[in-house]
Amino acid sequence: MVLDRPRQEAMPEAWSRALTSERSTQSLSRRLRLAVLSSILGLASCDGGAGSAPAARVADAVFRPPVGQSSVSVAYMSITSPAGDRLVAASSPMAAAVEMHEMVYDGAQVSMRRVDGVDLPAGQAVRFEPGGLHLMIIEPRTVAGEDTFPIVFELQSGASLTVEFDSTRAPERSGGR
Repeated sequence: MVLDRPRQEAMPEAWSRALTSERSTQSLSRRLRLAVLSSILGLASCDGGAGSAPAARVADAVFRPPVGQSSVSVAYMSITSPAGDRLVAASSPMAAAVEMHEMVYDGAQVSMRRVDGVDLPAGQAVRFEPGGLHLMIIEPRTVAGEDTFPIVFELQSGASLTVEFDSTRAPERSGGR
């Protein structure tokens, strides 16, 4: 059988389109499988999964409400990170701002300095206490009868931690506020 010339040229083009379409489908299928696998792996690595360890643990969290007409208060705690990390920010829905501060001793002079972050060595407790590191709460909105004060911490690793600070008891005074 002899095919006329236009039909002969059209056949390879049709086959080419079919092959290209099949390759496109395979490529799309491969890309889709990769996207699904990437999504699953991404979700598995997110903090808060069933088998994941907590970003950090806070103990002895104490909030001292402002005294008199003061617009600032202070909070203390101990924070431990199982892996090395850095505390980079603190905030509260109940305050204008939360700042990390440290006391600086220079002979007889004592001053307070704001710090932008605090290193959390793996497995070691870092204490925020009177006379040392502490949290300054600017314009806290305390509610009568509330026994806790929420503070949210952001870690350099991207983890976030919300802690309810006990506002009913005060730590022993060891210098500082």
